[in-house]
Order: sequence, then structure tokens, then C-alpha cells
Amino acid sequence: MLTKQLQVEIGVLQRQGKGIREIAREMGVARNTVRAALRGQRDEGYGPRAPRPTKLDEHKDYLRDRGGASRPGTARRDGLASRDPCSRLCRRHYAAQGVLELDSAAAAD
Repeated sequence: MLTKQLQVEIGVLQRQGKGIREIAREMGVARNTVRAALRGQRDEGYGPRAPRPTKLDEHKDYLRDRGGASRPGTARRDGLASRDPCSRLCRRHYAAQGVLELDSAAAAD
């Protein structure tokens, strides 16, 4: 990655009349790097990536609500918010897709 200082130095050497090959040799970088610096292209590097969507994104609020019952000091002693959280989440997902119709007991969960 070219630092701003290195880009400025390349520009100064070019204004002094030095060629690309000579600048590259003196600065210890590739000729294409010198060319890119002279064209004004900046190498910003890689930044943090945006988080990718997951299959659980649409259910995260539901899981947070269900997970609240498993915090210490709540009424449940086994640490689980439900007996079978996976099947409840699957039923909820398929109902949202229109594949499964929730009955009133499952909808109350």
C-alpha cells in the first residue's frame, strides 16, 4: 500500500525529470506502482466488510425475546426459554414462508 508520503516523493522525483524506471528503482517499488501514483490512483486498501445477511436475520428479534427467559434470575431453572426452541423456530419460519399454517397454540409461543 502506498503511503501519502511515498506518493508525494514519487511526484517530486518525476518533476525533477526522473523516469519511471529510475523512480521505481530508487523508491523500491514496482514500475506499475509508480505509474499508478503518477496517475493519481490511490490505494485505499481494504476496509471492514459489510455484514452478510444470514438465514436467522428475520428471526433475531424472536430469538432475543425467547432468550430473555433464559437469563439468570428468571423463573426457569433449566436455563432454556422453551422445551424445543429449534422446532418452534422452524414452525415460525415455514409459517412466514406460507408453507405451514400455525395453529393457535404454536402462534401463542
